[in-house]
Formats: sequence, C-alpha cells, structure tokens
Amino acid sequence: ERTVAFARAHPQAGGFGGRVVLEHEDEIPPVLREYGWAFAEQDLGDDVRTVECLVGAGMVLNRTALDECGWAQQPLLSDRVGEKLVSGGDVELALRVASTGRQLWYVPEAALRHEIPARRTERSYLVRIIVGLGVSHSLAMALTWGGLRRSWAKAAVRQALRPLLEVLRKARRIRQGPEAQLDALLAASFEWGRWVGIVRVAVLVIRGRCTFFGQAPPGRG
Repeated sequence: ERTVAFARAHPQAGGFGGRVVLEHEDEIPPVLREYGWAFAEQDLGDDVRTVECLVGAGMVLNRTALDECGWAQQPLLSDRVGEKLVSGGDVELALRVASTGRQLWYVPEAALRHEIPARRTERSYLVRIIVGLGVSHSLAMALTWGGLRRSWAKAAVRQALRPLLEVLRKARRIRQGPEAQLDALLAASFEWGRWVGIVRVAVLVIRGRCTFFGQAPPGRG
C-alpha cells in the first residue's frame, strides 16, 4: 500500500526503494553486521529523500524511464546468473534510470524484510559475492563516467588505492581471532574485486569492445 501510494504521488519519479531490513536464518558473527551492504541492506534514515542509487531489493522503477534510458532495449552489464555473482544488473538499472534526469527516491515507510538463508553467510559464498560487488563497483564507475577514458583510468586507480591502508590495518589484526580474520578477508575481497573490474574495463577499452563505457552519466536527461 505504501509503495503504491508513493508511486501515485510521484508519477515522474525514476524509481524508489524503501528501508531493507535483514533477517538472517541463523545467528551470524557480529562482524557481519558491518557487511549488510553485501545483502542489499538499506537504511538511510527516517526521512524521504532523493538518492543517487538504490539497492536491488525492493527497488521499484518507472517503466517509461526504463524505455527512455534504453535498458529495456539493451541491458549493458551482466547480472547474477547461475554461479556468477557479479551483481551489475540492479546497479545498472538504477544508474541508467537516473541518467535520464528522473530522480531516485528513498522511501523508508516502504519497508522490506529481506530474509537471508544460512548458506549465504558461509565464508566461501561471502568471499565470492563481495568480490563480485567490487567488480560491479568498477563497472558502474565506467558506466557513469562522463569524461575522457584516460581520466577515468586515473580516477579509478586513485579511488582503489585509498582503502588499501585500512585493509592492511585489518590484516594486522588477524591474530585477534576468527572475527578479525573474517573482517580482513572480506575487506580484501571487495578491494580485489575492484581491481579485477578496473582491469576488465581497461582490457575492453583497449580492444574497443567496452560498449557500456560512459553510457549513463548522471542526469544527462
């Protein structure tokens, strides 16, 4: 009801999403509470406001905006298929809709309880999904880049270098126990994914096959 009410009151909105509350099947290590973003957790406060992007869970999009941005005719980024956990699909949807100039909204009243099965908190799965999210981050940066490709490469590398000190700090704490080890592993996994994504984009650019580069600069509509 709240979702329909917001959609009717904002017919020109590009899309919106609500508060996404995680409900884990089993008890999880406290450190995993810091990685809620890996499960599409979304809590931006109690006020309705515009945002630059949305998580896929519970995301509602304007069909007209999907046609305007070209996604309905040609999706550009791959999504989770089978064992592949590169989650570019929902990110692309939100960013391409936003590129039309239509606004994205956060609507906390449209809340969603997102159930997370135990298998999705196993270490091997966590590493794979977080690496995939790191890759998606770099692909999204290329998708929304509005400048020269050379300047994208410099900015992407600079951005990927900044968190390395924090990863090293976490790595130094691994002797504190299993939680510290998991924290360091997951932080390193995301950064590794970012570098994988940067290399992937760079190779596609060099080969002249990066069809998604710069296709969704913010608010171009």
